[in-house]
Amino acid sequence: MQGMDTIQDHTCLRKSQIDEEQVTKEAFHDELFSERKKGRTILCKQCMHRITSIDYIIAVNGSHQHFFTNPAGYPYEISCFSSAAGCKIDVMSTFEYTWFRGYCWSLAFCSQCSLHLGWFYQSHEDNFFGLILNRLQNDDTTH
Repeated sequence: MQGMDTIQDHTCLRKSQIDEEQVTKEAFHDELFSERKKGRTILCKQCMHRITSIDYIIAVNGSHQHFFTNPAGYPYEISCFSSAAGCKIDVMSTFEYTWFRGYCWSLAFCSQCSLHLGWFYQSHEDNFFGLILNRLQNDDTTH
């Protein structure tokens, strides 16, 4: 019976850790995108360079936030922005492994420190940035 209790305890621990991770993600998301932060600048977390503003958040495929895993198995939580002037975009683009049907993508980097911040997506009709949330930070001042 003790073995069963141990297995059960580990199962509860895993569920607790998953719940805690979800709460942490939600808290981060709320901190980055809360309504009271409108007009705030979003910065590169590595060098604090201005990347975009909360005002440029857009919904793509019904949501501004998406969770994806790339072909190498790395998970990403991204948010979509109509503009990110603080990014530089790689000249190469591809439709291969796109997360948004009908859009080709290019890598997007911080224009100051070159940290990979996400992707620039474009179709014949429009374009947007999908930026990695854990590589961004809110500015503490209103602009």
